[in-house]
Amino acid sequence: MPQATVELELAKGADISIISLVDCLIEEAQKSRASDIHIDPSNTGVKVRLRVDGVLQEAHIFPKEIHSEVISRIKVIAGL
Repeated sequence: MPQATVELELAKGADISIISLVDCLIEEAQKSRASDIHIDPSNTGVKVRLRVDGVLQEAHIFPKEIHSEVISRIKVIAGL
């Protein structure tokens, strides 16, 4: 079975799984050896950047409609 990626999850549109999306994002960050993930909301979307070797690199842009769901999922994972 092919491994899910962030882009494949985003392409699902209304059928997107926030759980899978966040899991894929964390997995991508780990594989990239990123030290942190930045999630920056704006009026047009949510910019996701990864810090790799001390440099912030733009990774993805999420639709602004899923911002609160992504943050809620991260809080659940973190136990907050």
